[in-house]
Amino acid sequence: MRRLLVHMFAGILATFFILLGVVPVAAQTTRSLADPPTWDYVVLGNSIGTLWFEHYGAMIESDQSVKVIYHNHYVPRQKASALLANVTSEPDLQNEIADAEIITIGIGFPDMRWAITMWGSERRNPDSEGMNEAIREFCLAYDNLLAEVISLADPTVIIQIMDVYFPYVRSHKDRGIYESTKQDWARFNECITAAGRRHRVSVAQVHEAFNGALGDDDPAEKAYLDFDGKHSSEEGMQVIAEQFRSLGYERLLR
Repeated sequence: MRRLLVHMFAGILATFFILLGVVPVAAQTTRSLADPPTWDYVVLGNSIGTLWFEHYGAMIESDQSVKVIYHNHYVPRQKASALLANVTSEPDLQNEIADAEIITIGIGFPDMRWAITMWGSERRNPDSEGMNEAIREFCLAYDNLLAEVISLADPTVIIQIMDVYFPYVRSHKDRGIYESTKQDWARFNECITAAGRRHRVSVAQVHEAFNGALGDDDPAEKAYLDFDGKHSSEEGMQVIAEQFRSLGYERLLR
């Protein structure tokens, strides 16, 4: 963000010199040879929520005529509570958030997958109380995470988040447990959507892009999943990046 202010000040100074009839040497360089302004892009999340970031960065560079500098804080299998702990305790990360032009957050899959396994449809006897508590804890951690990032960031930063696709559609349908899984997965994603509404942050509709409007599509059949059947393929990464791109780049004062 400081770089953006420096560019603005330089432009004002150059205009002042021109009005005086003095053209600084630096201003004599043709625009085509000038370095583009830079955007610091902070990437927060786990593997499913971040692997696509360079695809999106390339779109930002093309759309905004800037050079993107990546600050990738991907942590494998990271849960929302762990990311919140990092954001609240790591000064270097806090400084990067403060200086960022754009921040994306992709978190939730490990929380959701763990809950489905421990309390939900993958358990022999699903525990509704355990599932309700897991969802409540995730909602609280996600909301606090988003609030903390906003408090650290510049008021004009672009912050974007994503809901989470479900990759195991075929296996859960074959086992006759998909309807239960789909309901619980939707409740987790609603935590993300609700936090976005509450904090005026745009949400990339990744779940709908992968699983369809009704949530019944198998992303593997769309070739959106990698060989492991969980992470996104190159095509899937492109789809996720396009969902973020569709949100636009409007800076909203908070």
